[in-house]
Amino acid sequence: EAAKSVAKEIEDNGGSAKICQCDISDYESTKQMIENIISEDGAVDILVNNAGITKDNLMMRMKPEEFDVVIATNLKGSFNTMQVVSKYMIK
Repeated sequence: EAAKSVAKEIEDNGGSAKICQCDISDYESTKQMIENIISEDGAVDILVNNAGITKDNLMMRMKPEEFDVVIATNLKGSFNTMQVVSKYMIK
């Protein structure tokens, strides 16, 4: 619902918006999403990597699995999107 609200605000102010959902920590999911965007829109001119999560907890209480999820989203997700998009942006 929040994404729909932002998209509506963008469109109400003369812009265009598209909502896409994927798990950016998964390379194939990320690749498929970006390829779909490019096939529908022709190009990606700007990439904003703003996906990120936190698992607020003290270090001594944080489970390794929680840390792995944070790293997969915040770091690997950025790598995945940049690697896939850069191939198209360079062209």
